[in-house]
Amino acid sequence: MERRRAQFFALLAEQRPLKEVLSLSRYSRVTAYHLLGRYRELGLAALRDGRQTNRGAPTLFTPEEQQRLAARIHQDFEQGIVWEGKQVQAWIKQEFGKDVYLSRTYEFMRAAGFSPQKPRPRHVKGDEEAKEAFRTKREWRSSAVRSFSTHAFLCGQWTNIVWACNPFSVPSGHQPGSH
Repeated sequence: MERRRAQFFALLAEQRPLKEVLSLSRYSRVTAYHLLGRYRELGLAALRDGRQTNRGAPTLFTPEEQQRLAARIHQDFEQGIVWEGKQVQAWIKQEFGKDVYLSRTYEFMRAAGFSPQKPRPRHVKGDEEAKEAFRTKREWRSSAVRSFSTHAFLCGQWTNIVWACNPFSVPSGHQPGSH
């Protein structure tokens, strides 16, 4: 980034036309005027890339406030209370007098070791026995497919024609093992 800015100012120092400088440096006109304004204001310091020294936005909470929020969420979690983003938002407003966006509350919950989720709702007419029967039926099917696939692999038919080792589905005139 600094090299590109240095090239930009070197081309300007050679008194090349602005159009040529913009095409060689690949800066837009707006960016070029911004760089020139910074150079007039800061001098050679404007060539430096300021991203390394940029600390970012200040934190919203002090470490003590973050610990208070995390302790409260953990305390309620142990009692079986699950917090949502809006509850965190209201608590922050009440306790600290700070307005925060809803999306920031999820960051605070993650920092406290939580994730914003709820268990999936259960249907009122859900039948546990039917679910268990479905699970065992599905497990049986997947094990049957695995054993058939293993059989097809051992027969040397692990190609697009997996049915070649199944004697019940071999077309007439086709011998297992032949392609």
